[in-house]
Amino acid sequence: MGPARAQVGAVAADAEGVTRAGELSAADRRARACSGLTSRLILSYVEREGGGHAVEQMLARSGLGPQEARLRDENAWFDFDTKMTLWAAAEEVLGDPRVAEHAGEAILDFSLGDGLKRAIQALGTPDMLFRNVVRANSKFNWAHRLDLVQSSPGRVRLRYVDLSGVGYHRYDCEYTAGLLRTVPQLFGLPPAQVHHPRCGARGAQACEFDVTWVSRPLAQRTAVGALVGAVAGLTVAGAVAVPVLLPAAAATALAGGAALALRRASLASHRMRALEREVHQQKEASTRMASSLGDLSAELRLDEVLEKVMAHARLAVGGTELVLLLRDRQAMDLDRHTGVPAETLAALERWASDQADALRAAPVVVDDTASAPGLESLATDPQLPIGSVCAASLTYRDEQLGTLIALAAGATVFLPHDSTALGSYAAQAAIAISNARLVERLERQAGEDALTGLANQRAFHQACVGEASRVGRHGGGMAIVALDLDHFKPINDVYGHPFGDEILRSVAEAVRESVRPHDTVSRLGGEEFAVLLPGADASAARAVADRMRAAMGAILVGGRPLSCSAGVAAGRGAAVDPEQLLRRADRALYTAKARGRNRTVVHDPRGPGRDPAEALDELLSDGGVVPIFQPVVSVATGSLVAYEALARFPALPEHPAQEVFDAARRAGAGARLEAAALRAALAAGPPPPGILLNVNLSLSALCDDEAWAALPEDLSHLVVEVTEEEALVSETEVERALCLVRERGGRVAVDDAGAGSAGLRQLVQVRPEVVKLDRSLVRGIASDPARQALAASFAGFAEQTGSTVCAEGIEDIDDLRALTALGVLFAQGFLIARPGPPWPGVDGSVLEAAAAPLHAGVRVIEPAPFSGPSRGGARDILERMAAVTGAVETEMWAHDALSGELVAVQAQRSGPGARLPLAARPAQAHVLRVGDAGQVLDYDDQACPAELAELAAAGCRAALLVPIPPGPGARGVLICRALSARGWGPDAIARAESLAAGLVGDLAGSAAQA
Repeated sequence: MGPARAQVGAVAADAEGVTRAGELSAADRRARACSGLTSRLILSYVEREGGGHAVEQMLARSGLGPQEARLRDENAWFDFDTKMTLWAAAEEVLGDPRVAEHAGEAILDFSLGDGLKRAIQALGTPDMLFRNVVRANSKFNWAHRLDLVQSSPGRVRLRYVDLSGVGYHRYDCEYTAGLLRTVPQLFGLPPAQVHHPRCGARGAQACEFDVTWVSRPLAQRTAVGALVGAVAGLTVAGAVAVPVLLPAAAATALAGGAALALRRASLASHRMRALEREVHQQKEASTRMASSLGDLSAELRLDEVLEKVMAHARLAVGGTELVLLLRDRQAMDLDRHTGVPAETLAALERWASDQADALRAAPVVVDDTASAPGLESLATDPQLPIGSVCAASLTYRDEQLGTLIALAAGATVFLPHDSTALGSYAAQAAIAISNARLVERLERQAGEDALTGLANQRAFHQACVGEASRVGRHGGGMAIVALDLDHFKPINDVYGHPFGDEILRSVAEAVRESVRPHDTVSRLGGEEFAVLLPGADASAARAVADRMRAAMGAILVGGRPLSCSAGVAAGRGAAVDPEQLLRRADRALYTAKARGRNRTVVHDPRGPGRDPAEALDELLSDGGVVPIFQPVVSVATGSLVAYEALARFPALPEHPAQEVFDAARRAGAGARLEAAALRAALAAGPPPPGILLNVNLSLSALCDDEAWAALPEDLSHLVVEVTEEEALVSETEVERALCLVRERGGRVAVDDAGAGSAGLRQLVQVRPEVVKLDRSLVRGIASDPARQALAASFAGFAEQTGSTVCAEGIEDIDDLRALTALGVLFAQGFLIARPGPPWPGVDGSVLEAAAAPLHAGVRVIEPAPFSGPSRGGARDILERMAAVTGAVETEMWAHDALSGELVAVQAQRSGPGARLPLAARPAQAHVLRVGDAGQVLDYDDQACPAELAELAAAGCRAALLVPIPPGPGARGVLICRALSARGWGPDAIARAESLAAGLVGDLAGSAAQA
């Protein structure tokens, strides 16, 4: 369905060519005598003809150099004098007195005005374009109007009329003629012929242009007529002429045929060039629109979606003003606009509400607001007169979400394609808005504490970020009060949790009644509460905290008043950091508890809790960073494999290390502080033999010269843990730095996987040897299926890419066991060992309880569920086995039960048929007897000595022993040896058992031959 039009056609004019008074003033028209499309064309043409230097000369001579960016903006407008100055400078620089005409003729050579070109091509023929010439001209020029005076197939007469009092100039005449010649070319036809019999620049009252072109039907008729005439002439010549004239007649006919062929070839050539241009334009338009729609669909925050709707809308309708209205109950209410006067906005709100049903059916175009009910005032607005309106409904699944409106100062501006494009864009925008609203509703529900109805921690954080942003933009201040109930655990223990929940609900009500309606009250968890106080300073916030504490005192527990402690922190201006403010309030709260509870403490910025940025010089000096080291152990064996170097700052004992590094980055000293921490860690000396040292570097520090200066040349004993704290470096720089680490023998780990900063994109980019799971993913994983699924996906990624997974922050034995079952091979945390000076030991009892069971010197990890034997030949299965296990050496041994020996079926160093007493291989004997796969790692002190000797002889570090087939009474064993000591998790073992089961037939046949 096409757009509804309130009025179609040219604006009425009197004999002098002056438009109705209600439309636009002469001053308004003079200010918009040149669109950015024209100015950009001039710059592009001069650059093509004379190079970049010519453009610089033209801008210098015109005095428009500072406006170059705006001159290249197709959505900009310029006054008549600016346009003439630009043309004059172009003529002078190029030495071309007809530069305007030549530039107009070249418009199709440049990728500009593509939206207008598509809108023109959508009209179908040059005839239809000239019927809409008023609209097309309004895209370029509002100081003059171009009217259709006469029209016949392949011919029109146009009148160019001054509406603004600027008169006429030859540049405009020549430019218009050049543009008119290109019109048929948009439709695959030869250029038009343009004659200019009357010229306003030469004294006429207006300019007139006669435009003729070869239309496609006419071209076809001409071709047929010429062919028939040629054939007829040749026939007559053969019938009545003297024979000697026959060659001449034939030549005439052939010449006519040749001319016809050339004409047809010319038409085909023009059509082909037009198709090529159209394909190129459509491709660019599709790319831009796809990018625009992709940008919309990628964003889920409603405010950001609405901003992007406005930002991308001009891709649909070009350089117009835009208004976005959203439906509120039955009315359309303004949401945002591009600088439209208030009275105009109010009129558009009323009009869009009245036109809701019509808009739902199809886009609506109002060609002349002066005669449209409800919009009459728009044409005479002194700030921004509006003559045309194009509006489309934002409708998704029969729900009308709002209206998107494009405005133009001139009347009769919008082409049919404009309304179609705006309608299509509005449909996509409505989907994005609907999705964002759904996410907003879900977030609102997710932001509420289920017990008390207060904001939860996530919602409180968002409120703090939003208020800090407002303070940064508009000034003022904000404060946070942190509250914690005193001795709440005994209340739960004595009276029970239901009673404790009732107390928490009473506390929530008391706090809510003690603050203003626009303050944000949150339950952060347990008995901890926080309140955001917009506009408050420390003194006002303390008064609020004391009022809340007094209100809680009215709540009695066992006949005694409830008490709480409070911490207060306040900040002002652009320097307010909400996370820092909350940490300061927390520190003040802990100080209140340390001083005896039941009191309020205000954070003192001059006290111990000073901002880390203020102590940077001290931190960067000798001794400013002190390293401590935390052990990293193998989950399978309980053996120590590495130490992670962690930084501590004696000058800021109350600040977490991450907070200090973040402050240094904000101050521009992040790489320097990381380099200082690296030097301090390396100065402690090498760890014990065979133990690796993990050091932390952000991606930006890894690409910084100071960090590389601190690294040794040989990195074979180091693991570099990279974090993605900020996107300050390019992927190319990161790739170069990572390659250099590996060239020097180092390994790379991705830190904090599973947290927000280290997503799959970073894993793919870095391709780490170690994936370190963030403590937020690890904590509580034993009872959380969602965490287990995510950890399993990382373990699967590691299995497929040959890397290993290390879990950080282990504090619970059940979590450690759960991670072991999921295929996590390394771990660290307080449960295993706390960080300390070089080199702390580990709690052997904890590791023994969590390590994989040890039988006959082989570690057995419970595999994933067995999926049945694999199909295929032995060669194919063994190749797949090598891929699954990373093995560089694979041996297959059959069990000869009669002799109690192992018989080599495939063994690189023994040869087929070799025999070995089973008693000499206790690890393999155990695997055969119980039917479970096991592994041997060269750093496992309790591993089978015979298997360790085989590893050493093969130059390998790990062996996986797989029964053939799995289960009790196996007939043989497959031994896969790998260069890496990373070990294998449950999924890899399950796949290996499935593959080994497919070798039963080959094992039996080979053993029989032996």
